[in-house]
Amino acid sequence: MGHGAAYLDGGIMAIPSTVATSQAFVLYRGQKAHFDAHKQQR
Repeated sequence: MGHGAAYLDGGIMAIPSTVATSQAFVLYRGQKAHFDAHKQQR
């Protein structure tokens, strides 16, 4: 270990008709600090 890499993983759980609706789920995992460093503001 100790190579300086960070890993985030994610997926969109939706059927095509529910993409971009409140019925879709976006799942992610990884360290919160790494997610926060790349999180886009709405």
